[in-house]
Amino acid sequence: MSNASKLGCAVLNRHLAEWGYALNDAKWQTPTMRPMGFRNIPRRAFLDLVEAAAEQPGRTGRWLVEFALDKQAQHQKTVSAA
Repeated sequence: MSNASKLGCAVLNRHLAEWGYALNDAKWQTPTMRPMGFRNIPRRAFLDLVEAAAEQPGRTGRWLVEFALDKQAQHQKTVSAA
């Protein structure tokens, strides 16, 4: 289906945020990624963010995924200004 990858990326990022992940490295800035909040940052800034995230306690146990589309649709987009 057209644009299904955009929905998949949005749902993945929602789950990553809820699970406490601070970063999602998209590798390349594309016209699809920018509206989702991805942005280029200097390598040093990225490495600092990775280091800070690595100091946080890790997630343990079984990961649960919310598949209900109504729950996904209600999720509010948040983009940090880091």
